Amino acid sequence: MKIERPETVVADDRQKTVRLFWPELEQSGEFVMYGGVSWPTGEEGNTIDDVHGYAVLLGMDTNTRINYVFEELRFDGVQPIMDPELKTASTGCAAWFSQCWTSYMARTYFHDHPEDLQMKFGVQVYNCELIQPKPWFVRVHKEKDKQWMQSIYEFINQGLLKYRQDFQLYRELQLLEVNLRLTPATKALAAALAGVSRNPWRRRNE
Repeated sequence: MKIERPETVVADDRQKTVRLFWPELEQSGEFVMYGGVSWPTGEEGNTIDDVHGYAVLLGMDTNTRINYVFEELRFDGVQPIMDPELKTASTGCAAWFSQCWTSYMARTYFHDHPEDLQMKFGVQVYNCELIQPKPWFVRVHKEKDKQWMQSIYEFINQGLLKYRQDFQLYRELQLLEVNLRLTPATKALAAALAGVSRNPWRRRNE
C-alpha cells in the first residue's frame, strides 16, 4: 500500500489531532500523529548493520483506529556529515523531523533509551537550527524484546498497522519473523506502538 504525503494539513488543538487531505484521492481523515525513534548505539551484541538510527512516523485514524506508517528514515546522526566534495557522506535526521512537522504537524516521538543516551542526542536536536519546532521525545520503558515483537504482531494481525511494501520497514518486519531479533527499524516501530498504546487518545467533548 503506497501512502503519499498529504497536500493539506489542519490542526485541531482541542482534540490533539490533524486533518490530512489528499486531493488526488479525494480523501481526508483525522489522525493522531506520533512517531518512534531509535538512536544510533553501540550496544553489546550489535552487528555493523545495527550501528545506525531509525525513525518512523505514524498516524492513527481516529475513526478506524488503524495506524499508518507515513514516513521512515535510516540515519547516522542528527546532522549529515559532508565529504570534501560536498556530497553527503552520512545521513542526518534533522531535515526529516522538519519535514514531518511541515507535512503532518507531528512533534511527539517515543523511544526507549537510557537518560544519558537520550540527553546526548536531545542536546544535538535542540542545538540544530534546521529542526524547527523541536520534537518532543517521550520515553516508554522497554519490555522484553519478545513482548515488543508480540505487540507488533498483534497490531498487524488485528489489521491495525498499515505500511508501504517499498519501505525498508516492510523488509525488516519480514526478517523479524525469521530472525526473531529487533533491529533499529523495528525498535523504533515498537516504541511508537508502545507509546500510543500506553497513552490512548480519547475524543474531548465538544
